[in-house]
Amino acid sequence: DVNDARIRSLLSRALQDEDNPGGRLRAVRAVSQASPRFSDPDPALVEAMEQVLRTEDNEGIRLQTVKALRSIHEQAPLPQSLKDRMIGMLTSEKSPAIRIEVLQILASSEMASMEWRNALQQARQDSNPFIRRQAREALQEMESTTPLEKVR
Repeated sequence: DVNDARIRSLLSRALQDEDNPGGRLRAVRAVSQASPRFSDPDPALVEAMEQVLRTEDNEGIRLQTVKALRSIHEQAPLPQSLKDRMIGMLTSEKSPAIRIEVLQILASSEMASMEWRNALQQARQDSNPFIRRQAREALQEMESTTPLEKVR
C-alpha cells in the first residue's frame, strides 16, 4: 500500500540511492504506477523526486520522475519549491520530452500565476515546435479565461 509510511520511505531512499540508477528508475516507475492510489502526495517522497531532478544525469530517469510528479499532483497543488524547479526546467532542460512534460504539469496546476505567464512567454521561444505551440495555446487559454485582477 503506497499510503503506508514505510513504503513511501523505502521509495524515497531508493530515489536517493546515487549508486543504483536502475533502483531509482524502478522507484520512480513504482510511484507513477501507484499514483492513483495515493491519498495525498507525501512531502518526503516529493522532495526525493525533486532531488532526482536536481542531480540526475540520466534523461530517462528525469523524464520518468517528471511523469510521476505529474501523476501524483493531478489532484493536489505543486509545492512552491517544485513549481520553481519546473519553471526553471522549462528554459534550462535540454530534453524536449522533459520540457513537454514540465509544460503539461505546470499547465494543469498553475494557470493564474504571473510566474507561469512569464514561463509560458519564454517557452514560446523554445527550439521545439510542439512546446512553442503548447505555450501559445496555454497563453491564449489563460488570456481568455483569467481576469487580469486574478493574476498574481
